[in-house]
Amino acid sequence: GALMWFDQMAIPADAPNPASTAARTLASDPVRAVAEGARILDDEAWRTLAIANGTFLREQLMRDGRVFRSWRDGHASIPGFLEDHAAVALGFLALHDLTGDAAWLDDALRLAESTVRYFWDAEAQAFFDTAHDAERLVTRPRDVTENAIPSGTSLAIELQAEVARRIGDPTAHHRAHYALSTLAMPMQRSPLAFGHLLGVAEGFIHGAPAGAICGPDGCVLPV
Repeated sequence: GALMWFDQMAIPADAPNPASTAARTLASDPVRAVAEGARILDDEAWRTLAIANGTFLREQLMRDGRVFRSWRDGHASIPGFLEDHAAVALGFLALHDLTGDAAWLDDALRLAESTVRYFWDAEAQAFFDTAHDAERLVTRPRDVTENAIPSGTSLAIELQAEVARRIGDPTAHHRAHYALSTLAMPMQRSPLAFGHLLGVAEGFIHGAPAGAICGPDGCVLPV
């Protein structure tokens, strides 16, 4: 079901139909999943699919280092939220792992920088869901809990941890560590509300998990 849905998301750049970013940007999660699957299983069809969708995101929904939230007739509009920027950046990192193309890493790092510039509040020492230059609301939204979809905060923390791991950025490492530590008690009290973030915390503390996919014909290593 997930792969079928992802395949349907591969809309050509010249398609006349509008694309909502909640769907389009969350396509970055399937981009990431299919890119990782293509890399591990050496599947050319998945590789092609992941690159095509990543290219659409990069060419149609990115401008000046920011992700946009809607697209119609070849035009993107409405700056994205925290989850949009972080999810697309993580998708690009997966594409870099798959292809070795440094352009994907550069775009991911550019989005990681924008995530901090527009969504990190230095005084509160926290990520917020809306950018600092977005429409002013009574309270700036910040929902750290999650259900079927990871929260913007958990994706942003994961992105900071990945940036720190890949390029040795101590500031990104400290930011990820601090943000995780502020949510340690809520995660302990309500673990079901922090499914993705708990996985991020596990990887941050103990390192990336390793495993194997095994079947009748043997195992594929590593995962």
